[in-house]
Amino acid sequence: MRVARMAAVLALSAGAGVVVLLGGPPWLGLLVIGTFMLAAPGLVLVEMLRVRDGLLGLVLAMMAGPALWVVLSTIQVFAGLWIPRIAVLAVAALLAVVATMLLLALLRGKRMLEESRHRFTSHQHDKIVVDESGRHRGAFPSPRAQIRSDTQRRQG
Repeated sequence: MRVARMAAVLALSAGAGVVVLLGGPPWLGLLVIGTFMLAAPGLVLVEMLRVRDGLLGLVLAMMAGPALWVVLSTIQVFAGLWIPRIAVLAVAALLAVVATMLLLALLRGKRMLEESRHRFTSHQHDKIVVDESGRHRGAFPSPRAQIRSDTQRRQG
């Protein structure tokens, strides 16, 4: 789900950038750029905050986009820099960069998780292996191994 969110942000950013640069019919601009403006900033925010609750994530995602655009438009108007196409293109590029970094971090994290699972899986997980100190040496000590280890320490 998290990877799909970042892929959606990348797709929305690319779509908005293409529509801004190449143009198109008004309905296409409204559909693509409108969807980008409503969803993309919020999806990035939800991922950066690591919101796990689906409903809260949806509410934050739908609130963050319009809030960002209102603040950005207000700043542009009062600074005398009202150029909406440039603003959409700049935000699309920024969100694409952030989404790419988050996507790479997610994919790297999944790969590391798989590697760690493989590394800690013991091929002799049914056998109790005790080292010199009396501790269980396996990846996942069973409760019986821990009891035996504690008993051996007390007796020794």
